[in-house]
Formats: sequence, structure tokens, C-alpha cells
Amino acid sequence: MLIAACASAGAFAGATTTTAYVGVLQPLSIVKGVDMNFGNILPGSSAGTVVLSPSAGTVTKTGGVIGTFGATSYAQFAVDAKGATQVTVNWNGTITLTNSGGQTMTVNLITYTTNATVIGGVSYIPANNILLINYGGTLSVGANQAPGAYVGTFTVTAAFQ
Repeated sequence: MLIAACASAGAFAGATTTTAYVGVLQPLSIVKGVDMNFGNILPGSSAGTVVLSPSAGTVTKTGGVIGTFGATSYAQFAVDAKGATQVTVNWNGTITLTNSGGQTMTVNLITYTTNATVIGGVSYIPANNILLINYGGTLSVGANQAPGAYVGTFTVTAAFQ
């Protein structure tokens, strides 16, 4: 006679535990520190450009621009990302400046991250949790550009990666 022994399913059951973790980040914020200022320019009879350095705040002229004068500054933004290791920062690449008469000039923005490592468009926040980003640009000046104060805006956004 053959007797078969069957083990119950419970004999092969087991249990273990695991731990769940979550990190709660403080909200990300972005603050404008300084406005962009190309100073004053003297246009010529042919088109040219004025390039505002995002690292030094200085300007250089090309083409028909005769001169640049006065105080200049790059735009600067501070991104506060306490607890974050990486963020993406976006901005519109071209802005239009308009004077009171409706004449325009365009600026192609140039960015410079002063205190972070940037890899593939992602900024790695430095140890002090504040990312500083400067913006300069290339201002396109038309031949005999109409005089006046030209003003335009651009938007910078930041998000956790």
C-alpha cells in the first residue's frame, strides 16, 4: 500500500516586510534679480548687432552700429530649489523690443549658468540650493533704426526634473 503525503500549501508560504520612503521637497521658486539692459546705441546706415555678454554684462557691436554707451547689465534669475538635485529651466529664445512709435528690434537670448553643472539641458543645483542664471543676447539693429526707448519682456520658468 502506497501512502502519499501531501504538504499543505501553508508549508511553503512565507512573509517579509519592506519599508516605504518618500521625500517631500520644498516648493521651487524663481526670482528676477536684475533686468537686461543693452545701454544706449547709435545705429548707422546699415544693419548691425549689439551682443550683451551673459557672463560679463559688457556689449560688443558689429556691422553698422556706430557706438554703444551707458550702463549695461545682463538679466539674472535665482532658482531656489531646496532639496532638489536637478531642475530644468526654460525661456523663450527670442524677444521683441518695441518703442512708443511701434518700431521693433529683436533679441536672441544667450544664457549662462553661473554656479551649476548643466548636462543635456538639466541644471544640477549647487550645494547652497540657489541656481543663478544670467541672460544676455544678440540685439538686431536695423539700418537707421528709429530712436526711442525699446522695451520687451521674456519669461523664465523652472521645474523639478
